[in-house]
Amino acid sequence: LREHFFEDARKHVEFLEQNLKDDPDSVRLRVAYLLGVGDLKSVKSMLDSMAESTKQQKLVKAAALQVSGDTERAEKLLAPLVKEESDGKFEDMSAAQMMGRLLMKAGRKEDGGKLADDLLAKKPKDPFFRVLSLAARDKATPEEIEKLRGEFNLDIGDPVARELENYWLGRQQNKPVAE
Repeated sequence: LREHFFEDARKHVEFLEQNLKDDPDSVRLRVAYLLGVGDLKSVKSMLDSMAESTKQQKLVKAAALQVSGDTERAEKLLAPLVKEESDGKFEDMSAAQMMGRLLMKAGRKEDGGKLADDLLAKKPKDPFFRVLSLAARDKATPEEIEKLRGEFNLDIGDPVARELENYWLGRQQNKPVAE
């Protein structure tokens, strides 16, 4: 889809739609495909017919609305879900993460920073919102991100998984492999 090979993407999007119908990523890709081929009527029809009964349905619809550019409607769907997650001490953070991405993509860094602060007050070690907090304040420098990744790796209990993560981190930074 990013390369605008819509005809090639169609069969993959259809496969995902058939096999992962209620998956937010599948719906997002379907909307992106329809927008790419200029089928705005189908996008509108699809969005208008999507259910909003359960949390999962609301998340799927909010993801589709974001892709279609309707961030206002997506935010209205997500706001009560974020409130519920906050009341539950952020045991589940799917709506909060989606809201954070929405706010940053919409250029509302101050709101994204406030959301991150609210969540970090309850879950101070959450990696997603620690990075969001830095990004919202334009402090997400490569050095700060590397420092955070190092901290996150320390939290990996399995020594093999931790070493693999350190290896991949080094590869991404073009560092030689430790002997």
